[in-house]
Formats: sequence, C-alpha cells, structure tokens
Amino acid sequence: MKPSSCKNPSSWSSVLLRLVRNNKITEAQQALKRITPQPDPQHFTIVLTALSRTGNLSKTLQLFKEIPNPDIVAWNSIVKGCLNCNDLPLALRFFHQIPQKNVISWTTMLDGLARHGFIKQAHELFEEMPHRDIAAFNSMISGFFSNGRPLEARSLFDQMPSRNVITWTAMIGGLDQNKESKAALDLFQRMHFSGEKPTSSTFASVLAACSRVPDAEFGTQVQSLAVKFNYQHDCFVCSSLITFYSACGLVDDAQRAFSESLHKSLVVWTALLSGYSSNCRHSEALSLLKMMIMAGVSPNQSTLTSALNSCCRFEGLEEGKAIHGGTVKAGLDFDIFVGNSLIAVYSKCGEMDDAKKNGRGRSAIGVFRDMEAALVSPDEITYVGLLAACSHLRNFEEGRILFRKLREDKSLRPSIEHYVCMVDLLCKTGRFGEVEEFIRSMSLQPNAAVWLALLSSCGWAEMEIAERAAHVIFDLDPQNSAAYVLLSNLYASAGKWDKVMETRTAMVRSGVEKNPGFSWIGLKRER
Repeated sequence: MKPSSCKNPSSWSSVLLRLVRNNKITEAQQALKRITPQPDPQHFTIVLTALSRTGNLSKTLQLFKEIPNPDIVAWNSIVKGCLNCNDLPLALRFFHQIPQKNVISWTTMLDGLARHGFIKQAHELFEEMPHRDIAAFNSMISGFFSNGRPLEARSLFDQMPSRNVITWTAMIGGLDQNKESKAALDLFQRMHFSGEKPTSSTFASVLAACSRVPDAEFGTQVQSLAVKFNYQHDCFVCSSLITFYSACGLVDDAQRAFSESLHKSLVVWTALLSGYSSNCRHSEALSLLKMMIMAGVSPNQSTLTSALNSCCRFEGLEEGKAIHGGTVKAGLDFDIFVGNSLIAVYSKCGEMDDAKKNGRGRSAIGVFRDMEAALVSPDEITYVGLLAACSHLRNFEEGRILFRKLREDKSLRPSIEHYVCMVDLLCKTGRFGEVEEFIRSMSLQPNAAVWLALLSSCGWAEMEIAERAAHVIFDLDPQNSAAYVLLSNLYASAGKWDKVMETRTAMVRSGVEKNPGFSWIGLKRER
C-alpha cells in the first residue's frame, strides 16, 4: 500500500508503524506530511517515539511542536523521548506541563529519575502519585535495586496489594544483582508455591542466581522446571544455564546445553566461551571463538574480554595480538574493559610497552572512581588495568594505594599480572633500587614475565640490574627470545659489541626461534 492511497486514520497508523519498525524514520516523517487534512495525535506519537530512540532530541522537539493539540499519549511520549535522549531536566519540565497526568505519566518520570540515579526524587514522586498500579510499584522496586537499595525494595514488595510475574522477576533479579543470591532463590520458591507462572526472564534470573551461589542441585531442579514450561530453547535461559553449569565446574554439561540450543545467538556463544575461560580450558575458549567467527557471529565486549582473559592465563601473546586486531575491526578497541584485558595480556607476557600503548590511564582511573561511587567491587582484571594505567601515567602513589587495596581485599588474590604492573611502575618512576627487593618479597613465585618487565625497563645505566634479570629469565625459560633481544639491544646501546655477539651466539645455541604468527580470521597458528 502506498502512503498516498491511505484514506483513513487506521490505515495511516499501519503505514507509519510498518515504516518505523523497519527503521525508516525519514520515510515515516515524509508520510506524516501527506496525511490530510492533518495527522491525528496518534500519528505524531508513532513517529515521535521512533525519532526519540535515534537520540536526535532537536528533531524530536520540533515534531512535538507541530502537534496542534497533543493528547496525554503525546505528552507521555515527549517525556519518554527526552529521557531516551538523556535530557532529564527537559523531561521534568515537560512532565510538569502535562495538563492531566495519568499513571503512565508518573511512572515514566519516576523510572527516568531512578535510571539517572535520582532515587530519592523518584521515591518522592512515587509517594505523590494519586493512584499507583502494579507497573508503578514494579518500576520503583527496580529503581531501588538499580541504585543499590535492596532493603527499600523488599519493604515496598511487602507493601504491595497485588503482584504479577514482573514483580517477582524484578525482585529475584534485583536481589541477585545486589549480592543476595540465596535470598533470590528463596523468593523464587515462594513464587512457585504462590502459583505464579514464571516466564523465560524469571528462569534466566533464577539460573543466574544459582550460578553465584553456586547451587548445582537447585539449578538442576530449575532447569527441569524450565523444560516443563517449554523455555529450554529460549536463548537467555540457555545462556544462563550454560553460565550456571560453568560456575559449578560442570563444563561438559555446559557444552551439552550449548549443543542442544536451537538458536545459537551471540549471548549463547559468549556464555560458553566465558565458561571455558573461567574453568581454565583456555585452548577450547579460543577454538570456540574461531568457530563463532566462522559461523558469522560478531563478538562483543564480553566475548573479547573472556577470550583475552584466556590468552592472559596461558601467556598467549601472539593469540592476544591477533584478538587485539579483531577488537579494532569490531570497533571495540576503545572499550575500557576490552582495553584493560589487552593491558593484562601484554603485561602478563612482559610486553609493557604494548600495554602502555593500549592503556588509557586517566579514563581507566576515572571509571574506577565511578565504580567505587556506585559500590561496584573491582575484580582482579580491573586492578591489572588500573595498575598498568598508573604505570603509564607514572603515578606511583596512586599505584601503591591501589596495590594495597588489592592485597587487603580478602575476596581477591594478587596474581603475577599485578606484580608485573608494579615492577613496571617502580621502574618507570625511577625506583630501580627497590625493584629486586620487591620481586623477592612477592607472595607468589616470580616467573619470567616479572623479570622480563624489569629487563624491558632497564637502560644502559641499569646494566648490572638488567644482566641479573636476564640471567634469572634464562634459568627459568632458556628459550625466552624476548630476553635475548632486550639484552642484546641494551648492550648495543652501550656500545658493548662483544657482548652483543656473545648474546646472539647464546641465543642461536639455545635454539631460540621467532614465535609463530596467529591469524585473527580463523584464529589458527601459521607456520
């Protein structure tokens, strides 16, 4: 049907809906102008809502001004549109201008306040509401959880006159996300006994909680219940099931769930890859990444971070470099979490210069401050990125404080990567006199990567330290090509050509070869 052939309002609504669903926003705007004698508020609202989702606030506002007599749906849409475009003050201004607000008006605004972190104002608005439906309660509960206030969410849940499956699911997911996973599982049992029918989102949330406890027996029962309700092939249920099995160390069961999945979406692939990585099955993780790419599924932030974590754990520098190339192709090279994982790989393998090239020091520390403010606990990989960032910025005091926080956190354990970063930080801030003692005082047995970080930072003025570091590396790893090259270059910079020849001869005698390449496309070694 051509737009010009439409005669009645319902026909125009169908045309506009079809256009916006196919992301043809410009065509929808043009069609809107063809409606005679003039579009209904409903027609404007269809296009206005779609336009706001593109983030173009100026065009959204202009379209709203063209509505001759906006009805309540149009008013609610412009408030929602401003929130979609992240303009909270303007959303509030429009909200207060609505002639006669309905429950959707109030719920939209309180949800926006909560999502922007203004939970106190959202609660005040909730208390002012003349009438509250279940959707308003659900929105407020989700707001409390997303702002780290589970006690208020529980209290509101208990006050509700009635509940629906969205309420129960929001509570289960919110408790789990606020580190109350056991309480989330108990609540699911209450929901089950109440007779409320769970949805696929409910099962995904419950399995996620089982992963964090972890509770293999309970999770298996949940899986059986998901099959009973015919949700076993839902991609989010499947990915949560894979994550659950992986968390319990049941990797073969996770792989079986992956194989039985009818729709292998990105989230399903990523769940298994992360499961392999977290269970130290790193070669399988990288093989799965290869299969995923060959299947035409593009990796995302989580996929690449897990793959890089596997590279980090078995010191796969060439593999890490190949994936680094893939992050550029995927447009994720500026992602802070991918960047931190790249730093971890290069640091673990002693390539601190590459780690620093990839590092974005100030932004990494800024994100950490935001995490602290949001009460989000950093993990070991986050600390690797932060310490490497401090090294890049030559900020010893910040690095020292972060390293102390890491060691004092009982839930975390310093790894070789953290010590590598600290060695590099000490060297880059000129504290060579402290480095060797720091290495010897490590709680872990220092490996070649630690000493390589020291060697790579030495100049000709630190020749004796460099020689000691190199000899330790040769004892630990006689075929470490990087150590030979670094030592040879250092001798060359000092004009000690006899030492250069001696080092190169030793390198040949040790049978040291150049590392083989590694291709991003297909992720296979090239010999």
